[in-house]
Amino acid sequence: KGVTPPEDESDTLSGDIPQQIFSLTKLSFLFLSFNSLNGTISNDIGNLQQLQTLGMENNQISGSIPDGFYNLKKLTNVWLWGNQIGGLISEKITNMTLIETFDLHDNQLQGILPDYFGRLQPNMPQDVYSTDVWLTGNTFTCPLPGNASDLFGAECSSPQVFGVSPQHIFNQEPQRVTFSGSDFPDLEPYYRCVVGNKEYVATNVTQESVSCTIPALKDFTGPTTTNIKLQNALLDNDRTIYVFGRPVLSAISPYKSRVQGSNGEFLFTFEATGFEFGDPSQIRCRFGNISSLARYLPHNNTFNATTDSGACVIPASQEPGYVGVSVSNDGIHWSNQFNFSYYPYCPGFPVCSGYGVCHNTTIPLPYCVCNSSGFIPYDCHDCLPSYFGSSCTSCPVCANGKCSEGLQGSGECQCSFWWAGSLCDVFWMSYVGPILVAIMSGLSIFWIIKVFIPTVRAQFPKKARGVPLLSENGRTDPEYEIFRDTKNEDHEDEETDETVEDSNIRTALMGAEAGEDQSINNHRDNYSDITEEQVSLSVATLTSVAVDSLENEMALSDANTATTTTTTTNTTTTTTTT
Repeated sequence: KGVTPPEDESDTLSGDIPQQIFSLTKLSFLFLSFNSLNGTISNDIGNLQQLQTLGMENNQISGSIPDGFYNLKKLTNVWLWGNQIGGLISEKITNMTLIETFDLHDNQLQGILPDYFGRLQPNMPQDVYSTDVWLTGNTFTCPLPGNASDLFGAECSSPQVFGVSPQHIFNQEPQRVTFSGSDFPDLEPYYRCVVGNKEYVATNVTQESVSCTIPALKDFTGPTTTNIKLQNALLDNDRTIYVFGRPVLSAISPYKSRVQGSNGEFLFTFEATGFEFGDPSQIRCRFGNISSLARYLPHNNTFNATTDSGACVIPASQEPGYVGVSVSNDGIHWSNQFNFSYYPYCPGFPVCSGYGVCHNTTIPLPYCVCNSSGFIPYDCHDCLPSYFGSSCTSCPVCANGKCSEGLQGSGECQCSFWWAGSLCDVFWMSYVGPILVAIMSGLSIFWIIKVFIPTVRAQFPKKARGVPLLSENGRTDPEYEIFRDTKNEDHEDEETDETVEDSNIRTALMGAEAGEDQSINNHRDNYSDITEEQVSLSVATLTSVAVDSLENEMALSDANTATTTTTTTNTTTTTTTT
């Protein structure tokens, strides 16, 4: 069974398998085992039609098993284990009916294992099928045929198919269909994409995806099935895709709109055919170079009728003119085009900023009529200077300030510094002045009481009219003595009774004056003990005392005059009587 490894590694072969070997057409046994051969097995091995035993195990041979290998119909023993042979085992192995030993373990074989291995049964005569098969160390695609796993140690993995895209195919151009998934074997030539009843060769295979290019299906629209094949075995359940044509636009409503400015949009509807098998979520409208998804679709969000309708948002325009409108199933393939016109209208969005109405829309240059004359007339978007509020009311005249103006303004005067009042016409000192005057007056009175009055009283003692001044020892002032002597000389002819009575009156008056002076002196002496607060609080009391003293003096003077007059009258009467 096989070949014994050489004891000396220096005796091993290396490099590619010599091509000359495959020209030995009468060769029956070929043993190249336990060497360092690399490269691939040439398809020319099919020339060795007499070959019965092939031993190439434990080398570094790569590539796949060539088709020529399956032409060796006399081959009975095959040892190829311990290499890097990949690819798959072809169904053509069924042509090799004399195989007794088939050992390919520890390679990189993959794909679907042919049913040939499922038909092999143990303990059967060698002239029917052999059971001497080793397939461990390879990863085939599940499911394995029969008991291949138990009998031959075969292992497998299951490719996962997640989905197919796109699910909607335009029928006027070739389309690329991709199946996404995982664990796809690297066997690109053996994949096929099935669409309907046709198969297409895979053009790109990775571990996560298999892609195929489908030609334009011009004669077909509607739903169809799709799947993926590997070696004629389907890897997934059938999935549905939809084939659709180009839509045909038949009407739009409205077909014109007034110019709205740079902002804003509005809804319009359209009628078209050709949406039956498209994806409703991808239906789009195009206005010039701008496209947008359909806003809403009738009939439960699907287009099923021969002529159906939808709606899209059309943007506003700053300028009048025309723009082309078209629709599409996928945003790529557009229908025929309709013209949509924009005609002039008043500026602002909303029109006239919502504070006016548009006037004369038929003339080339319509204009806004604002709600009041206080708005900016072009588009009514704000108030003119000196106007405020949502009605743009005229501001009050602020004499020394500025009005809070504009749509958000309150109309109140914002006064400059030093000015107050609702119209900013009251100088700030008009409020503070009276308070300052009152404070200064109070301070002045306090200063007079505190300083000036005591000083004056100390320097100029008070004199009563017609009453002699008394000195500190109670004696008559000398100045008054001179006055008295002079007066006596002038009135020597007056009666003795008058002189005596007048003298008594004067004496009484001088006594009263002396008592008053003594009271004032006592007050003055007490000033040094009075605090400033007490002086301020005693202004009214002192003033009252001064007034009472003055009234007393005037009363005494009036009494003295009255007495003198009475005496003179009596004297005159007596003289007359005499």
